[in-house]
Amino acid sequence: MQGGHIACAQTMRPQVSDVQLYRLLKAAAVVRDPSVMDLVMRNQLRSVILRSPEYNSFPMFIGVVHKSAVFDHIEQVTMLLDWIVRHFEEETAFIADLTAAMAQPEGDRCLAVAAVTLAELIHCVPESIYDHLINAVQSGYIAMVELHLNAGANVRHNGNSALRLAEQQGHAAIAELLKTRGAGFD
Repeated sequence: MQGGHIACAQTMRPQVSDVQLYRLLKAAAVVRDPSVMDLVMRNQLRSVILRSPEYNSFPMFIGVVHKSAVFDHIEQVTMLLDWIVRHFEEETAFIADLTAAMAQPEGDRCLAVAAVTLAELIHCVPESIYDHLINAVQSGYIAMVELHLNAGANVRHNGNSALRLAEQQGHAAIAELLKTRGAGFD
């Protein structure tokens, strides 16, 4: 599904179990085609939530919104924000912050959303920041990497894998940023 092929996603959708929902949402978050996220949310997500309400987890959705924002997929962010507003109305402060981030100029929206969601994720699951740094490196957006570094991500975590990934993917500017922040191979 990460290739963005909607026909493939439609074929696989009925085979996905409830416990795989989060993985499916995360995969849809990195696909440029918003119809894949729409398919997952419209068909899979609704049926899973009806059968198993425990899968309607606020931190899970924040992680998926964050990943969509990091990959600069504003349409997916919008779909997910609509879901959050409808299903987590008790999270008024967070929804207000996300709504304000979405009101930013078009070129700044995803970065603003990523900042809001990252702060919430660090609050809920502090050790997850490193995984989010890896996603930022994968996205290739240097501003997203800077956001995660400024939030406290450890550039040397897991044997400098963020630096390795940046170099493997040809993100020279990101690799240089990571090095200036302390990454490197001794």
